[in-house]
Amino acid sequence: LPIGRACIDHYRSLHRQCVFSHEELICKMAADPDSLDLNLAAATHQDMLSMVEEERDLRRALLERGTVSAEREAFELLPDDERQCDVCKTTCFLSSVTCPCRPSRLVCLYHVDDLCDCSPSHHVLRYRYTLDELPSMLHRLKIRAES
Repeated sequence: LPIGRACIDHYRSLHRQCVFSHEELICKMAADPDSLDLNLAAATHQDMLSMVEEERDLRRALLERGTVSAEREAFELLPDDERQCDVCKTTCFLSSVTCPCRPSRLVCLYHVDDLCDCSPSHHVLRYRYTLDELPSMLHRLKIRAES
């Protein structure tokens, strides 16, 4: 799992399309922690812990920039090509940002500066899980890993 995370970060830097969403895989594993063996649960917990901390920081930065609108989005129901960051081509799952000026364009939270020329107050955060939901998923993984 750590190699997968590093690969996704590397692909983002190269603007290369991912084969699948690593975040989606981790969240699906976290949704059913009892199906994981103890070592895999521990590795998934570590990966998800980093993922949640990073997501929290990125969303905080977005809020500080002035983006206040947010809507839940079931990214897994969208075709992969409709949930790719327009800049780095990563497949978005936890969140993305859009603007009403070009509703079909979205970017990951790393590339909000490249979305459009509109004020950040016009941007909309699209999120799969609230920041309150993610820690409970983490907790269930931790319980499984320590059982």
